[in-house]
Amino acid sequence: MFPARTCVGCHRKFPQKDLLRITRLTSEKKIILNLKQENLGRSVYLCSKKECVKKALYRKGADAISHILKIKPTAEFLKEIEELD
Repeated sequence: MFPARTCVGCHRKFPQKDLLRITRLTSEKKIILNLKQENLGRSVYLCSKKECVKKALYRKGADAISHILKIKPTAEFLKEIEELD
């Protein structure tokens, strides 16, 4: 059984395997889309709904991903995550 994680967009709980994992690599000081969930580092989880991705990236004030990971996403990362289906 997989542990439950919370989507930072809609704040609903899902099994960890059903969510997208976004990880800050501490050694490289960058954010990656951790699809295989094998890299270590501070992480946030998103369900695959487009509205949750938008909520997590463009919330009023500080976006959830930057706030939790303590680093600003790069333009190429934003493009990569917005192109997900």
